[in-house]
Amino acid sequence: MKRVLLLGVVFSLVAGCGGMGSLLSSPFAGNYAGSFTTSDSQHGTATFAVASDGTITGTVNNVTTGGTGSLTGTINPVGNVNASLAYTSTTFSLVGTGSFNGSNQLIITVVETGNGTTATLTFTMSPQ
Repeated sequence: MKRVLLLGVVFSLVAGCGGMGSLLSSPFAGNYAGSFTTSDSQHGTATFAVASDGTITGTVNNVTTGGTGSLTGTINPVGNVNASLAYTSTTFSLVGTGSFNGSNQLIITVVETGNGTTATLTFTMSPQ
């Protein structure tokens, strides 16, 4: 009887919290805007959204080259990032990590590879 009552309490708490989906929501979910710098002296701006399942979609504007790219990928609950940055003529692979700093900014550092080059990108993103 105690087990049945305990299960009832647990299921009530889960339902009261919005179901299992909200318990599994990405800690990074939200909309972000900010900037990026690269190890090869490029910089620009970025805006993206992280869905509750960790899916990333957004836009990157490279001020140095004048290009605008489409960012798609994922960030898992512990911050591992696997994404693509597609410009008109080149698509780059981005692999790295993300975490929040003390100012609640999402800092994502990735290694970008593609088009015969490799660079480190650091995104500094503020919640919107």
